[in-house]
Amino acid sequence: MRETRDYLENLLTHANAPIIVWSPSYRITMFNHAFERLTGRDASDVIGKQIDILFPAERKDEALKHIEQTQAGERWESIEIPILHSSGAVKIALWNSATLYSADGKNVVATMAQGQDITGRKQTEAKLAEQFNELQRWNEAMSGREMRNLDLKHEVNELLGQAGLPLRYPSAEAQDPNEE
Repeated sequence: MRETRDYLENLLTHANAPIIVWSPSYRITMFNHAFERLTGRDASDVIGKQIDILFPAERKDEALKHIEQTQAGERWESIEIPILHSSGAVKIALWNSATLYSADGKNVVATMAQGQDITGRKQTEAKLAEQFNELQRWNEAMSGREMRNLDLKHEVNELLGQAGLPLRYPSAEAQDPNEE
């Protein structure tokens, strides 16, 4: 049994994905190396502490609601939860969880969560959304400008026609300035 325990502990400790385990009293009992990288905190500094130390103050209540749901046996599947890095930066991780029960299957003994840092992806999505909105604003501004130009060309042609002069913008007459 000791060999199996050591094997599993090594597997979890050295996994590339952040993994954390907490007790029913919300104390951190395991914190792997990938989680250390995600938070900038050493496992020895967080094991035994309340899990709420990992969340940014402005999102702590939201994160703790997710944590509490695991005590009722709810499993997370791709839940985004922010994690506070020791530098003060907020990382966004996508989490999956499993609730571990006693041998009788009735009592929760621990909850384990495995995450994936998606901070870079979220930043890229936000930047793309911002660029898309800017492009939409430019498109609307330019579309309106083109319609105004077409209207002006049509008016110039009308005035030239009334004066008996040749049209200056024949292409404007091929398009109806009130069509979009």
